[in-house]
Amino acid sequence: AHLDSDDFRNDLPAVLARAAAAGVTEILSVGTSAASSAAVLELARGSGPVRIRVAAGVHPNYIPEAAPGDWERIEALAA
Repeated sequence: AHLDSDDFRNDLPAVLARAAAAGVTEILSVGTSAASSAAVLELARGSGPVRIRVAAGVHPNYIPEAAPGDWERIEALAA
C-alpha cells in the first residue's frame, strides 16, 4: 500500500480503523522516493491498531525525479 498517498490524506485513521475491524493486523507501506520513504516511516512510528511496516526505496517509475543524495537518505532511513 502507498499510505502516504494523497488518496489517504483525509481519512487514513478511518482506513486503518476499518482495516483493523476487518482483522488486518499489518500493512506494508511502500515508499516510492526518498521523501515518500521518510513519510511512510513517520506513519509507521505513529501506527495504532494496525502495524505499518515500511519498504523504503525508489520505485523505477520515480527514478527520473530522484535527486543527488536521495539514495543516501534512504540508506539512513533503513539504518
